[in-house]
Amino acid sequence: MLGTRVYKWKLSDGRIMSVEYTYSNVTKALVVVDMSIDGKYHRWNWMSYRGRAELMELLEDDFEFFYGIQLSNKYDSELDRAGLKEPAV
Repeated sequence: MLGTRVYKWKLSDGRIMSVEYTYSNVTKALVVVDMSIDGKYHRWNWMSYRGRAELMELLEDDFEFFYGIQLSNKYDSELDRAGLKEPAV
């Protein structure tokens, strides 16, 4: 079983986004657990689709590098945009 991991992302305006994420055994994909910007609460749905896609790419790369596990079910921004929350398994 894998625990959660915190990824820190320096945004273009200099602020730091901290994202806690984990691997879901149900969806076989990464899930954002919690996030903040400069210590202030932030939510996934407050982000643009482009921002979500960029963040998930960074998280997937971080996960694969840290754990040495290749993800087979990656985030699909088009499914997110269409309102389909869960990736195809």
